[in-house]
Amino acid sequence: MSIKRFLELLSKPIISLGRKDRQDLQDIVSNRELLTDISRRQVLKTGGLIVGASALLAATESEAEAAASTSITLAIDLVTDGRTFSGSSGLGPMVGKKGDGFVVQGGLFMGNSVSTSTMPDASGRLGTWNCFGIFNVDGPDTGKPGPVPPFLSTQLFLLNSGDQITTSGGEFNLPTTTRSIIGGTGIYLGVTGLQEGTPLGANPTGAPTARFTLRMIKPKVPKK
Repeated sequence: MSIKRFLELLSKPIISLGRKDRQDLQDIVSNRELLTDISRRQVLKTGGLIVGASALLAATESEAEAAASTSITLAIDLVTDGRTFSGSSGLGPMVGKKGDGFVVQGGLFMGNSVSTSTMPDASGRLGTWNCFGIFNVDGPDTGKPGPVPPFLSTQLFLLNSGDQITTSGGEFNLPTTTRSIIGGTGIYLGVTGLQEGTPLGANPTGAPTARFTLRMIKPKVPKK
């Protein structure tokens, strides 16, 4: 690649460069052997352009990535169904020792639409919540929301539309829970982000009801 090609690329707005032109420019900027073939005077003239081109190229690539992503915020309520709870300890619903495994389900509803009196199978369900994990505390506070998350788990939000969101982390700690959104399917394919949750109290099945906000970034999936 020649200095002539370099100057030709610099004469164009960086944002307008195609994939091949961007790659050529990056190759030139990182090619020290090519730069040493240029006279000192040419280097002095173009050095600022080289640094500037490199920085601008990186910046425009970051802007392009951001423009290709979509932000999604989903408010959703959970009514856990204590009747579906199954733990490896066999001690009963929402009861176990630290390290015991468990699985439980619940109903998903529109955000800000339920109370602690709402049943998991009430009308208006948006989908099913599946959760599996381990107990994280011992003693009288086992299974109760507190400053230390009582559970460590993976949660699957299975919506009636067939779309799915998966999260992982601590569960039902106070005052709020923050978990990682690690993926999804359907319209949520490839999402990452944060799940924020606040326990509202126990529902009639003896299990927690909670209010979640899912803040997601969905990358643009390249066409094949």
